[in-house]
Formats: sequence, structure tokens, C-alpha cells
Amino acid sequence: MRDQPVKARLGDLDPTERSCEQCGHPLTEHLMCANGRPPTEGWIECPVPECACRSTWSLSPDDAAQLRMQHALNARGNNDEK
Repeated sequence: MRDQPVKARLGDLDPTERSCEQCGHPLTEHLMCANGRPPTEGWIECPVPECACRSTWSLSPDDAAQLRMQHALNARGNNDEK
């Protein structure tokens, strides 16, 4: 069974008011989506019905490696507490 994508409103991550360059809708309402734990790549989509705006994103290889290492350390720390 595959994990459901993680979704967050861009406005919750960056409240800067601006319009999407692709569709013109408020960028703060767009959804940042990712699969995987920890998420290192995914897509951004507009929540407006019938808007086809969608972009991909990914972390740099160095940032992705650092995030994976931190995720593994956090998981190990959580297991030590049990």
C-alpha cells in the first residue's frame, strides 16, 4: 500500500502575498504536495476548480541527504524513548 501524499498550503509555509506566475491565482492558496518520508520532491498545484496549474519541486542533492539524515536520527531518537 502506498502512502497518501502530504499536502500543505503554501501560505502556511510562506505567508508572502503574491500571484502565481502560471495561473494568476493567489500563490498562498496553492498546495505543496509530496510523497515519501521524508519528502524530498513533489509538486505544487492550484486548488481552484478547473485550473490546470501544476509545478514540480525538489530539494538539492545535499539538502535531500541532510534531511534524510535528520529524519533517520529523529526516528532513532523516538525508538530510544520507548
